[in-house]
Amino acid sequence: MNGSIIALLRYQTGLSQQEFAEKVGLSFSVLSKVEAGFLPVSKRTKVKIYKVCQIDEDFMELVKKMSLYDKLLEGN
Repeated sequence: MNGSIIALLRYQTGLSQQEFAEKVGLSFSVLSKVEAGFLPVSKRTKVKIYKVCQIDEDFMELVKKMSLYDKLLEGN
């Protein structure tokens, strides 16, 4: 899960960075750095993000596979 995916998920919740950060247990500063790709996301934080966004790991695996598929198509 990269920062742009997290930003997209946050956007879909309709929450500001501050609100989202509070719900997942991060500071605004840390969430901002995660969304910008400067900090990685821990497994624990990913689980909290899934809960806040009401999604599960299977959904995120599908998103990951779709992203890889798109990259393969771009290469052809």
